[in-house]
Formats: sequence, C-alpha cells, structure tokens
Amino acid sequence: MPKLLCRRQRTSFLPLLVGAVLVLLRCSDGQAVDYWASPGDPAVATNNDCGYISAVHGQPQVRRSFHSEESAGQPLSVADRISSGDELIVPTGSRLEWTSGNNIVVVLGSGGRVKLGGIRSFVDPDGRQAARLDFSLLSGELRLQVRYNSERPESVLALMSNGDVVVRRGDVYIFDASQWRCGVLAGDAFSRIRRGGMYGAPFAIPAGQFAGPGGQSEFFPEEQEGVRQRLPFTFELVKLARPPVPPAGFELEAP
Repeated sequence: MPKLLCRRQRTSFLPLLVGAVLVLLRCSDGQAVDYWASPGDPAVATNNDCGYISAVHGQPQVRRSFHSEESAGQPLSVADRISSGDELIVPTGSRLEWTSGNNIVVVLGSGGRVKLGGIRSFVDPDGRQAARLDFSLLSGELRLQVRYNSERPESVLALMSNGDVVVRRGDVYIFDASQWRCGVLAGDAFSRIRRGGMYGAPFAIPAGQFAGPGGQSEFFPEEQEGVRQRLPFTFELVKLARPPVPPAGFELEAP
C-alpha cells in the first residue's frame, strides 16, 4: 500500500514537472527581444504593410520602392496604402497624415521626407506579441502618437542621421535639420545617440523635455502649442469642429 501511494504521488507531479521544463525552455530560447531589436535579428519578422494615408493637405507625393531615384513619385490620396521602401515626400506648404496598426498615427509636416522600413513583429521581454513601425526621418518635422495596448503593444522606431527614438506610449515631436531633436508633449520617449557605428546607452525623454545630440532642455508650453498648430492630428481637428460633449480626454490608452 505505501508503495502504491508513492507511485501515485510521483505520477501526479509529472505534469507539473513537464510544465516547468517547458516554461524554462521557453524563457531560455532567446526569442524575446527588446524594442531596439535590429530588423535583422532572427526573432524579428517584417510585414511590408505600413498602413494607410488618413489625411492629405496640399500635394504630398510617394516614391514607391520600385521607382528610380530620379522619379518625382506619384500623388498621394486618402486611403492609399503605403509599404516598406516607400519614400513619403511633403512639399513646402503641404502636410500628410498616415495611420499604422491600431494605435499609431503620424503627421509629416511641410518640407518633410520619410523612408518607411516596415512593421516589425516580435515577442517583447514581457512575453507579449509586439509590433513596431520603423521609418527614417530624412528631413523636416513630424509628430506621432502611440496609444498603449497592454495585451498587443505597438511602438515606433524613428531613425535619424545620428540617433534613434523609440516611442511606446506618447505624443512626440521630432525634427531633423542640421541636428535632430525630439520633444515629448505627453507620455515619454526613449533615445540613443549614434556616433559612427557605435550607440550610446538609451535614455528616457519625459514629457515637457527636448533631447538630442546637443543635450536636454525644456520643451516650453508655447513651443508645444506651436507644434500642435503646425502638425494637428485629424481627430484633434474633428474635436475642434464639434461641441466638447463629452469632454475631450488626454489619456494615451488604446481605444
């Protein structure tokens, strides 16, 4: 009888032991990566669909990946799909907005140019399936907003001439002229400086701050208001055109 009892106890613990081994294997398989992961990382998959155009003002153009460098591109319209390799070109006096995934919106301002890299999919350090929109800001200014989803998080990786910015939850302004700068209107952003082929350690940019290769400074309220005036999101313009009922919220949570 005691032997039978012992055998039953060993058997009852077997599924628990197998489950523990599987968890350890999953945690040590190297599949989870951080939000700075390179597109070439084996754990990162790329989707070429970068979203769609959600607003057009003026004469924005797109130079598709199959166009030559000498090509002037083609006009963009609302609902046009955009893909990795596309270059978005916004002439002086124009403005362009595009939406990616479920919780990312970007406004590219007058004189701006962006090269799209794609949507990267990976498992983040918390074990969640995450998505990241990658693009290079070649010139000009843009404003982006990422709303946070705790189950399927989305983010943005913006690459500049000598630095990168990651946004996981925030309302962020970036421009690149002779030197790039990133200002946070709400939420936060993370940046790292690139010198040659070497990256510095990532650092946080809190709300109300500017940062870039030249250091960190205050993002004054009047500067923030100027950004909102030059680079409004479509949903902000819609709110302005309607009575404020219910009152407009400022949370950056996923709808």
